[in-house]
Amino acid sequence: MRKIVTAVSAASLALSMLAAAVPALAVTGYDSAYAGESAFVNISPGQTQNFQVFFANTGTTTWSRGTGTQVDLAACLEDKVTCNAQDASEASWNSGWLSSTRYATTTQTTTAPGSLGTFSYNVTAPVGATAGTYRFNGDVVLSTTGERIHPDGYYQDATIGGGAGGAASITSLTPNTGTSAGGTNVVIAGSGFVCTPAFPAVSFGGSNAVVSSCGSTSVTAVSPAHAPGAVTVTLTNSGQAASNGLTYTYADTTAPTFTGQSTTGNFVTVTFSEPVCNPSATSTAATDWTVRNVSASAPIPVSSDSIPTCTAAQDTGVTSATLFLASSIPPGAFTEVTLNTAGSTTANVNITDLVGNAIKRRCRKQHDHTQLLGAGLLHRPQLHLRGLRADGRDRDPADDHRGGLRPLQHSPDER
Repeated sequence: MRKIVTAVSAASLALSMLAAAVPALAVTGYDSAYAGESAFVNISPGQTQNFQVFFANTGTTTWSRGTGTQVDLAACLEDKVTCNAQDASEASWNSGWLSSTRYATTTQTTTAPGSLGTFSYNVTAPVGATAGTYRFNGDVVLSTTGERIHPDGYYQDATIGGGAGGAASITSLTPNTGTSAGGTNVVIAGSGFVCTPAFPAVSFGGSNAVVSSCGSTSVTAVSPAHAPGAVTVTLTNSGQAASNGLTYTYADTTAPTFTGQSTTGNFVTVTFSEPVCNPSATSTAATDWTVRNVSASAPIPVSSDSIPTCTAAQDTGVTSATLFLASSIPPGAFTEVTLNTAGSTTANVNITDLVGNAIKRRCRKQHDHTQLLGAGLLHRPQLHLRGLRADGRDRDPADDHRGGLRPLQHSPDER
């Protein structure tokens, strides 16, 4: 009996070793390879930090977000085998994950075979969390089934109460300003940068940047998109405290636009996509605007407008203003208002947003004091072809031609 038990045990051991020697098969058509990750982080209770990890698509199927071929970064237990599950000690750190057991899907819409997929997710240390290292285990899975594509045993650590030893020091950012769209290569100079086993994490106001190169005294990072304004940039070596912070300014480069108009008599109300002002103390309304009753041959002169003068405090912008016309437009007329160019072939530098971006040229048309926005041909509905004339009498459609009304053509500017 003892011999039989021993034999069975030996056979079981042999089978276990054989199973361990055979690598797990990927889901048919899918495979992945770990390609790198952002640095481990030190974190304080209540603070949020970002993790990023990169996997190459080494299979034959394109990973497409929002479809049946989407792949996710799933949470796994400490055993690194049980996935689509999260350890209780880290479950409360969920900060906008896909679900309680899925950290994220690819930031790219599609990841073709041979391309890198980026998985980015945030963790927030619970208020009252005790000091220690919290490990976030994961693996790439097929979103629809939860099957692991290629077990890699990925993990990243967040440490509460990490010492300041090993913290880097940064001395300059070149350049120290860029567009709110992101994508600016920023060279960070300093000392104490540690590039192995992982590049340092670089934060722009809480948003992690992609680090493209690393040396002991210089790191290059690509600024992430961010709302306009000043943010603090820090650099964090893996498993260490963050560096000192330097200021980086995201510039507002979005030009305002002329969005609509409505006409009553000799007043035209114009609206804008954001607050605007006139950088010059001199009114330029007469040349900035062209207002037409499209049934007449000549434009109606604009005497002035109510757009305020810009100030250094950037506090005078308006989203609507009044144009004052030299003569009234009759009721029921088609009105065309064009914002002309000035100082540019595509914009008007006499009207800017509060940070100086010049407004784009645009044309807007309006009929019977009802604003018409959107693309397409401007037309007169049938109800306007037979109704009351300006003198109150019945109007015949032929009046349109006898009175000199012209069929309106679509303006290429009315988009």
